[in-house]
Amino acid sequence: MERKEVAVYLYLGILIIAAILAVYLFNPKPTGFVVLEQYTDEVSCVGAGHTWTNSTNESCIDIPECVVCISGCVTNYTETLCEEGCQQTCDENATGCVVCTPGCVVTYTEILCEEGCQENCQNCTTIVSGGQCTGIICDSDNLDLCLNEADCSNADGYWYDDVCNDEEQEETPESNETEIESTVQVPIQPEQQDIIDLSLQAIEKSTLNPLNSKNLNLVVNNIGNVPLSACSLSAGGNYASWLSISEASQNINIGETKNFAFSMKVPEDATEGTYSFSLSVQCAEIMKNSEFSVDIIKKKIEFNITEVERTRKDRVVVYYSLQELLDEEQNISLQFFLYDAVNSQAGNASINQILSAGESDDFKTNIAINESLDENTTLTLTANVNSEKYSVSVKEPIVLGAPTGFFVLGDDLGTTGNVFAIVILIVVVAGVFFLIKRMKVSKKSNKQSV
Repeated sequence: MERKEVAVYLYLGILIIAAILAVYLFNPKPTGFVVLEQYTDEVSCVGAGHTWTNSTNESCIDIPECVVCISGCVTNYTETLCEEGCQQTCDENATGCVVCTPGCVVTYTEILCEEGCQENCQNCTTIVSGGQCTGIICDSDNLDLCLNEADCSNADGYWYDDVCNDEEQEETPESNETEIESTVQVPIQPEQQDIIDLSLQAIEKSTLNPLNSKNLNLVVNNIGNVPLSACSLSAGGNYASWLSISEASQNINIGETKNFAFSMKVPEDATEGTYSFSLSVQCAEIMKNSEFSVDIIKKKIEFNITEVERTRKDRVVVYYSLQELLDEEQNISLQFFLYDAVNSQAGNASINQILSAGESDDFKTNIAINESLDENTTLTLTANVNSEKYSVSVKEPIVLGAPTGFFVLGDDLGTTGNVFAIVILIVVVAGVFFLIKRMKVSKKSNKQSV
């Protein structure tokens, strides 16, 4: 083989390796669902036609002066005694010898807990720690989700009849017919007694960490038969400074429901415990009070799900980050579950991660699923994170998309990466074709010269 041909083949090999490396570098990973961050509460999310999912975790508190015995540490203590007055001498010649009269023996049994086997009783409750709004957004393919004229116009739609349409409204010719006025007799209703009343929806208990912020809503309903005017929200109590409330007022018509939005910012120096807050809705006609509470705990592990994608028909990949906050090594157990609309398990995966003191890193976990699951199937992803120091549970809805794995190099390439990969491969193939053609022309020229 001539040196020139060896050099050509070496160059081709370098081109192929460079293409593979370039494809690997272009590796964005699109998520398989749409998170609508502009909706921070359930009422506005559902009102916009989307889906709201609460994030929950379990909080356990020791019950004072209450202990139970650990299973397996119970010991049965048995003692045989003679009832009082049932003793008699052994015989006439034996002195100082007594026996128990037959039938008077009593056996006592006592259940004891071994030393060091007691533990405190606990009262555990499920706490809603937040939530997330997901769904399909208003665009040119989903004009029915556009709820106002501005959103409809931005999606290239036409707003009329209070809906967003994909075609312009046809002009209706003016009618020359004379309208005939009609007289309708309205029956006289008996006078109704004024009822002035408000209903305040309870705010669910939340769990927050120091420096956390959260947007909240107090839902107020006029259940009386009198319109209410100039209604405003205010806060009281020892921790009212944690709340930020708008001074704007609202009018509430009969049967109408209004949201009074406010936010909470937990101070950095807040200690762990349960905090109570008092709210008041003051209208010109009536005032009503409401209370809610928040559990403050110090976060020991920072856990965030960053992306979820379907890389193959039978696989979903969860990308997430972990950060150790106690400045000590923690052994963390993670469990991931996928549930369908009827709460049947569609897949699961478990993994352990060891974080050194203060370590922060990104991870991914593969979850096997049934490849028969269709695109646009909505599933619920539940992640349980546990260590000896801290536990947290996160729920997020996901929508399965088309598999994003690249057909040559595996399923770790995203959709954008595939496009760059195809372009690079076309360039490589064109280069190879050009070099082969040059080689053939060169050989032909050599033969003619000989």
